[in-house]
Amino acid sequence: MSRQAVAQVEKQDRPVAGVAELLYETQAKLEALNRALAEFERRQGALNSICRDLTAMSDRETLLASATSFLKHEFSDSARIILTDDISELPPMPPIATPIRVGDQTFGHIVVPPNVYASLSNLDRETLKTFAGFLAVALGNIRRLEEARELACVDPLTGVLNRRRLFEVGSQQVNRTRSTGLIVFDIDHLKTINDAFGHLCGDALIKSVADRAKECVRKSDFLARYGGDEFVILLPNTNIECVHEIAERVRASIESAEVEWRGQPVRTTASVGFACVDGDINLYDLLGRADDALYAAKRAGRNLVRS
Repeated sequence: MSRQAVAQVEKQDRPVAGVAELLYETQAKLEALNRALAEFERRQGALNSICRDLTAMSDRETLLASATSFLKHEFSDSARIILTDDISELPPMPPIATPIRVGDQTFGHIVVPPNVYASLSNLDRETLKTFAGFLAVALGNIRRLEEARELACVDPLTGVLNRRRLFEVGSQQVNRTRSTGLIVFDIDHLKTINDAFGHLCGDALIKSVADRAKECVRKSDFLARYGGDEFVILLPNTNIECVHEIAERVRASIESAEVEWRGQPVRTTASVGFACVDGDINLYDLLGRADDALYAAKRAGRNLVRS
């Protein structure tokens, strides 16, 4: 074949080669687009699943563990959740932080190192923002639930535990500790005070007595309003000498206190009974022993401690 003929054939093949190359490039782009679409659908599915789970959770620790696991799996092992209470944990060179915020409430931040954040795609960053928003909603739900639980466990007048909560924690503590003490005390002659000054004065006195008792107990103890003017202190991991000392401290503190009511000082005293046992015991039995000691203090003249 002559050179002229060869050149003519090559000239005819060039458009065919160009079309093939264009088709190959188009196919590669379509495959990349399909991969991106598949990743988007996978990410959206994972995001929907974790967000649905988070907003249904009622325990803060479980929620944070699940949220952190999602972040490490989807973004980086170095991703962390720092709540506003733990803001001191931020490293000296702050990483990129995505606020965990809903409305005007900011619960904390999702933090990743700057080099990790720089490598994230726009989809990654939008996913991170969306996830932070759902996490804020979930944390808000748990905060409201915790507040409701606290209200259900606390006596509204005095701020100490109520009777129901006392038995919840008490049953656990009695079975967990080697020795347990329990103090029962009530206000002497509260009815006389109510008759003379009114029930609002009586309420103020009850609150004052609770405040005094709070100052006398250990951090590990549980103070509860049992009913009316009667209070209970549960003392885990103690001995009879310690229980007796705290019981006397409560009695003396109440005796030295006074409430000013409409320009008049109102004072009171308390009768106190206590019991202390080693080993397992039914909380009701322990309460019964301390209650018997309380009535022994009343029969002996009030403003006394008995066991």
